[in-house]
Amino acid sequence: MIMKTLKTSFNTQKYCYYRDMAASINFDSFSDEECCNFIRDYFQAGGKGSVIEEIKKAFKEYPERASHSVSAYMIGLLAYQTYEAHIDVQLAGVNISEFSHIWFLICLYHDYGYFYEKSPSLIKTKMYNEIFSNVNNIDSKHWGKRYDSDLIEAYFQYRNKQEHGTIAGALLRKRLNKNLNDAISQNQNCDSNDFIWRNLHWSENHREWYDFAASLIIKHNIWFANSEVDNSDQDDDCKRENKRSIVNYESDPQLKRLIIDNNGRMTFNENPLLFILCMIDTIEPEKIGQKISLQTSCGVTNPMILDIVSLQFIDNKLIIDIEERCSYHKKLHEEIFINAKRMETWMQVKVSKMKQANILRTAIQW
Repeated sequence: MIMKTLKTSFNTQKYCYYRDMAASINFDSFSDEECCNFIRDYFQAGGKGSVIEEIKKAFKEYPERASHSVSAYMIGLLAYQTYEAHIDVQLAGVNISEFSHIWFLICLYHDYGYFYEKSPSLIKTKMYNEIFSNVNNIDSKHWGKRYDSDLIEAYFQYRNKQEHGTIAGALLRKRLNKNLNDAISQNQNCDSNDFIWRNLHWSENHREWYDFAASLIIKHNIWFANSEVDNSDQDDDCKRENKRSIVNYESDPQLKRLIIDNNGRMTFNENPLLFILCMIDTIEPEKIGQKISLQTSCGVTNPMILDIVSLQFIDNKLIIDIEERCSYHKKLHEEIFINAKRMETWMQVKVSKMKQANILRTAIQW
């Protein structure tokens, strides 16, 4: 069986919203540093360099988060080819016409708060106040039925202020709005709702986009606990973690809302873009593959991971294939399956695995 690898799939994508080659990446090398530079160049191409000015510091201790973010971004572009109609309906509700523009803001920034998560001493009173000033000012329509700013703050406190989704979403909103304010102040004779500056389009109306992007980043890392997991076929570690979360959540009236049953799991139709973001973030092979490589010292590199994984979105299914060549490939397949299987506790999906010839397959259906 001949697989179309992630490297091949990525190379065939037009992946930069701005002019061709404004930001480019070499998938044959795909180093963490190259991915970090790609993220920086992408934001700079959109006149948003100040939003990501500390990128070297943000990814210095955790460089694998840059390659994970770029790989997740590329996988999202593949997903859009299949679910364009569903996603476009959702985006039309917030006056967004270009998926790749909002997707790069969301996906390339979604792990930007990881540096702060691992360094909680950096969350001083001033930064905490800035975070929740931005969370509280997100238009409530972007939270949907499951979330609101009170829940977000309770969860942030529960996580001991070590929650990168909330940090990244709030920082993105704050910095994008400041960036827009600076552009407006330098073009005072223009219509602030519609003007061109530095060959880019600017508008006050884009603030709604920033709220939307920030809300998705914040929501993607909030974990639900399922009251029915003990009766499922989940692994023992998953059951223990779930039970611990239920005990902790029950003591807080806000967090108690995060306890669901099987009927309360997230569906694709509820929020297509959040569903896709959460699924991709959970199974993204670079993040999982690098973790295995560090644990086993097997020397597997980023481009090697892109060369052994195939990923296809077909109807309401994601199929992940790995060609079995060595023990590392088996381990990668198993870890992807475990991660995917745990999504069954909070997303309405069914995960299965199989082996056909020398192909190891994980299938996620919804």
